[in-house]
Amino acid sequence: NARVYNEILARFLNSNDEMLPTASFIAMAEKLDKIVAVDKMIIEAAITEITGKNLLEQHFGINISARTIHDEQFMIWLERRLLKETSIATKLIFEITEFGLQQNINSSRRFIDMVHRAGARMTVEKFGVGITSFKFFQELKPDFIKLDGSYTRSIEEEKNNQYFIRMIVDLSHRIGVNVIAECVETQEEKHVLEQLFVDGCQGYYLGKPAPL
Repeated sequence: NARVYNEILARFLNSNDEMLPTASFIAMAEKLDKIVAVDKMIIEAAITEITGKNLLEQHFGINISARTIHDEQFMIWLERRLLKETSIATKLIFEITEFGLQQNINSSRRFIDMVHRAGARMTVEKFGVGITSFKFFQELKPDFIKLDGSYTRSIEEEKNNQYFIRMIVDLSHRIGVNVIAECVETQEEKHVLEQLFVDGCQGYYLGKPAPL
């Protein structure tokens, strides 16, 4: 019943203050090779909001693209930014997809090590849709994994998914990793996931997106 952390969702407006489709905006940023700059902008905006609204008692998750975490210049920039804002760094959790981490194992490991040195934490999101070996998962040492929504939807009816989640929870807890289930939309789903000993849930049943 305690909040693990708040995930920050970036939204983008055009010149008429109309909201742009986030997925399309991010896809275009990647196509134009601007995604690293966009991720920097999001991080800067998040830090400004957190400090400006004095939200330092809470923790916040920020999504970073796969291409960005493998960019050496970005890694240097982020480490300096986090070391400059040590009081905020401990409140941040960076979310990266399982697929993104698989793109370059060595740079993924360096990124996570840097994040931990700076006092921040890290979540592997959309976990379970790739073909990651447990050895790979254990070597990266994330703080959280966030199960892909395909495993949690209607979990009360999916015995195979229940078995898979229980196994992942058990293995994760053995190495000190917390498990979060996303896309939790009903009381029944939350109840079953609690019985499977997940550490947290995210979804419209618990709360909808709201301005920071």
